[in-house]
Amino acid sequence: MTLSEFKDMANEGIVIECLTTQQRRKVLELFEENGFPVGSAIRAYMRPEGDRNITYMHPAFKPDESLVCCYRKFGQAAEDVVNAIRYEDVQALIESPLPLDDRNDVEFANDFASLLY
Repeated sequence: MTLSEFKDMANEGIVIECLTTQQRRKVLELFEENGFPVGSAIRAYMRPEGDRNITYMHPAFKPDESLVCCYRKFGQAAEDVVNAIRYEDVQALIESPLPLDDRNDVEFANDFASLLY
């Protein structure tokens, strides 16, 4: 999944099934880094000391509510939003750094060479 696909899905409504508190924290950070505001109550899950609550494990964004929230049950959340995915579907976005630009090596080398002349 690409970042633009994630944003498109989130804008339609999305819930992400997380199995650990670390996954939940990383998904909440992904939402926040991409312009989806996290509710103040949910923000506590992003702090290491607040990361122990395992009741609400599934981060979701519903466009009509405009804040990221967390659901207790994934099945219930999946009924409330358009897109229901697993953590593994966004794991690469979270764990792999995004490239600084979209040029391939040849284009980059040409652009760099043009700066030297």
